[in-house]
Amino acid sequence: DAPQKVQLTVLFTEIRGFTKFTSAASATTIIKALRAIFEHIHEMVYACGGMVDKHLGDGLMAVFGLGGEGGPAAGVECMRRIVEAYPSISVATGVEGVADLRLSVGLAAGEVVLGVLGSKQRSELAIIGNPANLSARLQEFTKVALSNEAGRELLGEFPHAMGVCTPDLADGITGFSTVDLPQDVRVRDFDTLDQVCIIRA
Repeated sequence: DAPQKVQLTVLFTEIRGFTKFTSAASATTIIKALRAIFEHIHEMVYACGGMVDKHLGDGLMAVFGLGGEGGPAAGVECMRRIVEAYPSISVATGVEGVADLRLSVGLAAGEVVLGVLGSKQRSELAIIGNPANLSARLQEFTKVALSNEAGRELLGEFPHAMGVCTPDLADGITGFSTVDLPQDVRVRDFDTLDQVCIIRA
C-alpha cells in the first residue's frame, strides 16, 4: 500500500529495572516473565480496539485508530487498565523478583506517517511522527519519579506502575491527575510541553 498520513494514538510500555533483573535471572526465567506480562497487556490492548505493533525488548508499542478501530479514548482506557492491573499481573507471573519491577506507560495522539520500510529480506509497517516519539518520551519521563525526592514530589509515588499522557487526552478523567511541569523539568525532545496527565498504581 502507498504511504499515508493518518490520525493514530500510540502507546509505549517498558519494564523498569528489567536490565538488572536479567543479569541475575536465567534465560528461561526472563522469557517466562516477559511472556506472562505481555500476554496480559496484549489482551487489554486488543480488548480496547488497539493493535500491538512491535515488541522492544522489555517493552512494546501499540496503536489505536488503525482501520477506524479505537482512537484516543480507547488508548486512554487501555492505559488505565494496564496501570491498574499491573500490580496483580507482576505478582501472578510467579517469577521471583518480578513483583518488584515497575511498569512505565506513555500515550500520545496525532498525525503519523504509515509506510512499509525494509527490504526483500525483511519489511515491516513503520509509524513515523511526533505521536510515536512523544509517547516513547512520556514513558521514559516516568523515571523522574524514581530519580530523586523532588521528582517523586512532582510526579507522585511510583510503587508499581505509572502512565503519562498529554493533558488533552486524559484531563478530567477519573484516576488521572494533571501535573504542571516546572521550567527546569521537561519531557525530552518536547520542551514546550508544560503539563502532563498521570495515573499511578
